[in-house]
Amino acid sequence: MYTLRWARDAAAFYDGLGADQQERIDDALLELATDPVIAPGVKRLKGEMQGLSSRRVGSWRVIITFDHSTMLLDILVLADRKESYR
Repeated sequence: MYTLRWARDAAAFYDGLGADQQERIDDALLELATDPVIAPGVKRLKGEMQGLSSRRVGSWRVIITFDHSTMLLDILVLADRKESYR
């Protein structure tokens, strides 16, 4: 199981969500923390964001990076899909 580490902006966005929305995010993060490589819906990003991965959760995007050697999963961005890649 990977340890989650939140970026400040992602954590603030999460804190502003309602309980139902947070539960959906929690379920997705649990799948990611188990194994971010084979978790359903994970896409490797290209271009300027190469090396990062993205997971869609409803109308939000969770952008992550992970390190197998330290078992650390960084949640870099949690935002509405329209804003997440900017």
